[in-house]
Amino acid sequence: TSFNLTLAGLDMFGGRDPHTLWVGATPEEPLDALRRAHDRAARACGLGPVGQPFKPHVTLARLRGLKTTTAAR
Repeated sequence: TSFNLTLAGLDMFGGRDPHTLWVGATPEEPLDALRRAHDRAARACGLGPVGQPFKPHVTLARLRGLKTTTAAR
């Protein structure tokens, strides 16, 4: 099944030690249905919950060895 995805807002995960560049996705029912199906499949494989709230996004890049300064943030 396909659905439209609305993207907005660029950010990074990792705080002072950023490791992932991402763009946010507007939470809509088809995306939430996909999240629920993913959770069910993970539980069926014996995996527990992630432990963090779901933050719909598209990962743009993994950042390795990035040096930041407070001026750059």
